[in-house]
Amino acid sequence: MRAARCPPRSRIDVALVGDTVMARLNWRFLRHRGATDVITFPAGTGSKDGVLGEIVISVDHARRQARRYGHSVRREVALLLVHGILHLRGHDDRTRRGAAGMHQRTEVILKRILVRRR
Repeated sequence: MRAARCPPRSRIDVALVGDTVMARLNWRFLRHRGATDVITFPAGTGSKDGVLGEIVISVDHARRQARRYGHSVRREVALLLVHGILHLRGHDDRTRRGAAGMHQRTEVILKRILVRRR
């Protein structure tokens, strides 16, 4: 969170779910059919307890993506978590330029945190 420049003492709630739960959340809140890899729910400006928001990650999706990209599930979940944190910090990947910037920032942060954990 420090690498993503989150305020000191801030918190993020994280839920790891399967595709069934993710598909329900995706439909209920975004009106998109099917599961996705990660959804973020910003807390908004009224949050007084330091919570920036919630990140929901589909572990089923992460497993498939890890296989597809040839890396570990651990790395994929970490990538999705960093991606979600960046969204909560205001980064946007709806444009090609924004997506490229988020991808680059995610990789920089991943290198920092995954090297430390070994």
